[in-house]
Amino acid sequence: LWDACAARIGPDRLALRLRADWQPALACLDALLPEGLQTVDTAVGGLGPDGLVGTEDVAAHLHRLGVATGTDEDRLVEAAWWLGGHLGQAPLSRVARARGPQHPGD
Repeated sequence: LWDACAARIGPDRLALRLRADWQPALACLDALLPEGLQTVDTAVGGLGPDGLVGTEDVAAHLHRLGVATGTDEDRLVEAAWWLGGHLGQAPLSRVARARGPQHPGD
C-alpha cells in the first residue's frame, strides 16, 4: 500500500499513523524509514482518544537508530506528565512511565 501511494503522490506527502501497539508500531516505522517516511502521527504521552503511540516513545526509538528528530526527549516527557495531570491520568507511553514525572529545572 505504501509503495502504491508513494508512487502516485510521493512519500513526502504521506504520514504513518502509529497506534499504541508498541512492537507492531515500531516495526512499521522501521520498515518505512528506508522508503522515505518523513511524517509520523503520534500523541504526547500516548494520551488521547485515538490510542496513538507516545511521541516520546517514537522519538526515543528514532534517536536510538541515529535519526535526528529535532525533539528533546526530556521536554516531551515533561509535556506528557503535564498533559496527563490536566487529563487526570498518567501517561501511557513507555518512555514517560519509565522516566517518571519531570519538572522544569530538575
